[in-house]
Amino acid sequence: MERHIVGGLLGQWAVWTKRAVELHAQCRRLATLGTPIPVELLRLAVELTDANAAIFDPANGYAGCIPGIHEILQRHGLLE
Repeated sequence: MERHIVGGLLGQWAVWTKRAVELHAQCRRLATLGTPIPVELLRLAVELTDANAAIFDPANGYAGCIPGIHEILQRHGLLE
């Protein structure tokens, strides 16, 4: 039985929404075509996982997630 992931990482939707939508569309296109996953996309997956760890602080029980999200939104000029 084959299963497909149809969502995305919470971090991308929380702070990089436009790029998350673009990335999700790219992944859906690849899934529809049934082509192999490009190595660049696999590398990006690792980088995004690392970025999410920095933002959401899972190693500390997510205690730093609100400040992490606020920092990204401030850097983008979306939060004072």
